[in-house]
Amino acid sequence: MKIKIAVLVLLVAFLSVGCTKAGNDAGMAQNNNLNSEPTNTMAKRGAEMTGDDLVDIKNNEKTTEINKVSAVLHLDFDEDLYYKALEENKLIVFFFYANWCPSCKEEFPKMQKAFEAIESDQVVGFRVNYKDNETDATEKDLARNLGIAYQHTKVFIKDGSEELKAPDQWEVERYIQEINKFLGK
Repeated sequence: MKIKIAVLVLLVAFLSVGCTKAGNDAGMAQNNNLNSEPTNTMAKRGAEMTGDDLVDIKNNEKTTEINKVSAVLHLDFDEDLYYKALEENKLIVFFFYANWCPSCKEEFPKMQKAFEAIESDQVVGFRVNYKDNETDATEKDLARNLGIAYQHTKVFIKDGSEELKAPDQWEVERYIQEINKFLGK
């Protein structure tokens, strides 16, 4: 009899925990769908991207919103996202950034503002660490393969080919102009 009661208590406890977890999961899923309005994001572009890859530029927060109609800018280079963008024939914009570089620190927010203004899901941008304490082997290889000589260099890749390389500093308007030119706008 004591065994039956113990089994019954364990069963009730198990079901209670399972129901509570299911309720929490449903609540979380419901909360994730509350913000269905499109917003500008710095993110890995496209509906196939994961929420972990998206960063809201305006709020500088991670977001799970992935159905975007705006350009995406990633704060970190991600090789998988890069190859995905190549496969999808998206315009890829690299900004080679060094955390010790005053010009980079001044220019990168301008790039962010430009990406907020671009209304196309056919653009993916990456801030790529360059010759600083955050640069990894993949970023070093990318810089070497693209022949990057200076931080704050921008590189545009379209249809798998390097189309533009510019080490000069740009304002927001120049980013928008150049990106729209390659988008055919």
